[in-house]
Amino acid sequence: MTAPPPTLIADNLWLFQGVAEDGVRRHLARLEEPSPFDGSRLRFSQARRSGVQVVAVDWDMPVGVDLELVTDGPPAESVVREFFSITEGAWLDSLTPRGRAEGFLRLWTAKEALLKASGERIEELGEPDFADVLQRSTALAWSPVTLAFRQQRWRIAWYPTQSVLGPTIIARASGLSRLFGEKRAL
Repeated sequence: MTAPPPTLIADNLWLFQGVAEDGVRRHLARLEEPSPFDGSRLRFSQARRSGVQVVAVDWDMPVGVDLELVTDGPPAESVVREFFSITEGAWLDSLTPRGRAEGFLRLWTAKEALLKASGERIEELGEPDFADVLQRSTALAWSPVTLAFRQQRWRIAWYPTQSVLGPTIIARASGLSRLFGEKRAL
């Protein structure tokens, strides 16, 4: 993985992480390798789809991000069979056709983001399994969920947005052990 463009990181550090402008400049001067940066507690993850890029940045904790374009078409059954748990597949089957398409994308982006954050690859059927946060015939709420995976607790948040290519769902996974919104200096 190559490092994302410095402007994306600078914007995130300054606007969302509260790092002063001189701290952003010092950090970008060291930017040569992907996360983790040498000597820094800053972590990042990136995802690209059809020319749209998103970057997630976090301090100290692993972070992962994924994005998918929203389509009204049915989810790929082979992906559901191969990478979703039996409970997740049954939950998808219980939804309306439109809810099924969105539910599939939300589960898929969450799985991808969590796997990136944990450093794992999709290998086992259904891992990570979101069965504990699913309710039959009920779409996922847009509020974040907490999930245990590989002996760690993770926070998964979804962000529906509009990209230049149409509706997009972004999922962000981060390890839990710090207060969110805390300002840090580099």
